[in-house]
Amino acid sequence: MTCDVETALERALAGPSRRLSRNKDFLRRVHAEWSRQVPQIPADLLLDTAVSSLAESVLRIHTVLAKRRD
Repeated sequence: MTCDVETALERALAGPSRRLSRNKDFLRRVHAEWSRQVPQIPADLLLDTAVSSLAESVLRIHTVLAKRRD
């Protein structure tokens, strides 16, 4: 699961318990590193939570898991 840095920042600022991730400079640095690492991680599915709804994400996860059972 991933999302763009602006979405991550918006979510972090909305969550008062999200201490360090509410720091814009910190979050931007960490997110930039994460963005470089994502393509190197072998995955059956990558969900961008900024563009996929919960229902869409669940459906995609279900589809991947169903294929594994076959």
